[in-house]
Amino acid sequence: MPSDVQHIITKLDQLLEQERTCLLTGDVASFPDLLQRKEALLNQLSEVERSRLPNLDQLQMRFKLNQTLFESAMRGIQATTERLKALGEVRDSLDIYDQHGQRQKHTTRSSVDFEKRA
Repeated sequence: MPSDVQHIITKLDQLLEQERTCLLTGDVASFPDLLQRKEALLNQLSEVERSRLPNLDQLQMRFKLNQTLFESAMRGIQATTERLKALGEVRDSLDIYDQHGQRQKHTTRSSVDFEKRA
């Protein structure tokens, strides 16, 4: 296997490890740069003849692991968004149940007005 192909694979492997670390630590600010670099390396790798490519099972495994971590992170972000929305609704209104078990929504005032007297 030529050294240029091995160099691309090594760089991609290192990049996938960085991506994994960012996913585990929640460093979403690094994703755009990582994505751009990953795309460039994959483009380089796609230009290599198939016959010159080694077995890429390890890279494929890293891609799958990172994809699983990414999906998990997205579920966490969605859950957090839903929770924040629910907390906002609690702040803006109050649901209570009457003596017949019917739910009633009471909105709260979002701002308190004060009158200043001299």
